[in-house]
Amino acid sequence: MSYVPLPFGNTRALLKVEDGCNMRCAFCIIPSTRGRQRSRPPGEVVEEMRGLLRSGYREIVVTGVQISAYRSGSDRLFELVRALLGALPAKGVRLRLTSIAPWDLDDRLLGLWADPRLCRHLHLSLQSGSTATLRRMRRPYTAEGYLCLLERVRDAVPGVAVTTDVIAGFPGETADEHAESLATVAAARFAKVHVFPFSPRPGTEAAGLPGQVGPEEKKERVDQLLAAADAADRGFRREHLGRRATVLWERPRDGMGQGLTDNYIRVYSPDGADLWNSYSEVELGELVDDGVITRSAI
Repeated sequence: MSYVPLPFGNTRALLKVEDGCNMRCAFCIIPSTRGRQRSRPPGEVVEEMRGLLRSGYREIVVTGVQISAYRSGSDRLFELVRALLGALPAKGVRLRLTSIAPWDLDDRLLGLWADPRLCRHLHLSLQSGSTATLRRMRRPYTAEGYLCLLERVRDAVPGVAVTTDVIAGFPGETADEHAESLATVAAARFAKVHVFPFSPRPGTEAAGLPGQVGPEEKKERVDQLLAAADAADRGFRREHLGRRATVLWERPRDGMGQGLTDNYIRVYSPDGADLWNSYSEVELGELVDDGVITRSAI
């Protein structure tokens, strides 16, 4: 494949496959602002991906509001991802999926990760680790069911990075429910957790719910979740020290090469500074603040 220079030095491209959402989560305004879920035809998506590959991108990120809700005729996300993998070159390019709803991750879709070109990274939004809070959020799963799903995921995809979102201080969240959420985050062994304080959005059900958590209490809960998130992040990276991994190198930062493994570990190496937009295999050496440093990028 002949590559052409990329604008802004980007190595990965976003491929939007759907927009809108049919869910009615109590905290979310998206159904009101973007409308009902609608999907692009699979042939159109595949052709756009081919164009991105011709432009030189080495990683394609399938994105949308909720890509697991993809529907085009009889095709679901499984058929779309299978078609995208079928159109990818045999090597030198990879595919990454964005957020998957926990209730939509079935065995057929999970089986696609047997293909090494599909990045071992799943973003499964948790929102709360307390089942009582999840019910008020109108999320259709339990904390226990979520943890059971993670066991299935890790059995099927060894080394997978699972990332998530968690909201602190949702209306009505008691101290016990917050403790349950903390315990679930610790048990889940996430690779990364995005923590957000609850922020009422006008027009959402949650904005008018009783039991709004005060700002000081909310901040304390955020800080506790951030500490749990940091411990999980470091724990995941520590598990992979000494292993070999393939890195897609991005633009150098302060003369230091940097890039991502397929399972979402940021890698730094002075040898990677001249490897922008290419792949190389490395040995993961030692932890740094937000990633892992390695001695050789060749």
